Amino acid sequence: MAVETATNYLTTATASSTYFTIASAANKADLASPTFTGTPTLPTGTIGVTQSPGNNTTALATTAFVQQEVPAASTTAAGKVELATVDESHGGTSTTLVPTPFGIQFAVAQGMSQRMDFLSSTAVSGSAAVTSFSGFREVYTTATLSAGRAAFFLGGQSGTTYTVFGSNGNEIKLDFSKKIWMAGRFSTAVNSTYVGDANGTALITLGGYTGFATGNMTAQGIGLRKVGGTASVIQLIVHNGTTFTSVNTSKTLAIREQTDYMIYSDGAGNVSLYIEGALAASTSAGPTGITADFGGIYREQVEQTASAAVRYSMHCYGGYLCLE
Repeated sequence: MAVETATNYLTTATASSTYFTIASAANKADLASPTFTGTPTLPTGTIGVTQSPGNNTTALATTAFVQQEVPAASTTAAGKVELATVDESHGGTSTTLVPTPFGIQFAVAQGMSQRMDFLSSTAVSGSAAVTSFSGFREVYTTATLSAGRAAFFLGGQSGTTYTVFGSNGNEIKLDFSKKIWMAGRFSTAVNSTYVGDANGTALITLGGYTGFATGNMTAQGIGLRKVGGTASVIQLIVHNGTTFTSVNTSKTLAIREQTDYMIYSDGAGNVSLYIEGALAASTSAGPTGITADFGGIYREQVEQTASAAVRYSMHCYGGYLCLE
C-alpha cells in the first residue's frame, strides 16, 4: 500500500510540485557532465564561475573568462582585432580599426583614378606665373600692388570636350553622388618674399567653377584653401550647388613647410579633410549631384584679387583623384 501511494504521488504530481513523473526523468540533464538543450541561463542575480587562466579545454566559460583570455590587440600584445566597415575604409573615418581588405582593394584598384604627376595644362592672367619642375608644380604671383591668377589644371571649360573623369553619362560633367578621394602634398610661403597676405589665396579644388575664375566657389565642388601669411589656417571648402561653405582647421603652414592632405566626399554630402592622416575638418554641406557642363575642373591656383604687400606662392607635389 505504501508503494502504491508513492507511485500515485509520482504520477499525479503537478508542475508546481517538488515531484516529477518517471517518464520525464529521462529528459533531465545528468548531474555530472550535463548536456543541456535549448538555451540554458543562469538564475537572475547569480554569477557563473570563470575558468582558470590558460584553460583550453571544451569546458564552458563565461564572457569574463573570454575577455580575460582574448584581450584587445595592441602594439605589444596579440589579441582580437576589429575590422573597419567598408565605408570606414573608404573614408578613413576610423583611426583605431583595421581597414577592411575589400575597402583597400576598391580604393586602389576598382575606382576610376587619375594621377597628377604629369599635370601640365596651365592658365595665367595678370601678374602671376607658373613653373613646373621635376616632382612638383609652382604657382605664384609675380608682383605686388596688382591682381593676378596662376593655375595648373585638369579638365575642361566652355569650348573644350574633356574633364577630369566623366559622370559615365557625360564626359564634361562630374558626379558628386559617387565617393571621391582627392589627395596630395602642398606647401605655401616658399620663402619670406612669397609668404603672401590677406589679399592672396591658394586653392586646390575639384569642381566649384565652370571656368577659370577667382573667389569663392559658385558651383558644386570640394577643395581646400589657405589665405596668405603664416598665421592663417587651412580651410576645407565645399559648394552644394546652392551654398558655399568653409570650415577652418587648426593647421597653419610655416615657411617651406609641406603637408599631406586627403579630402573624402562620401556621395551623400559629407566631406572630410584629413591632414597628415588625422581628421582636420568636416561638413555635411557638400555636393551630392552631377555638375553642370564643364563643372569637373581640377585646379591648383594662387590668386591675388587686390593690391598685396607680399607675393604668394604654392608648390604641389604628385596628387591623385579617385572616383567610385
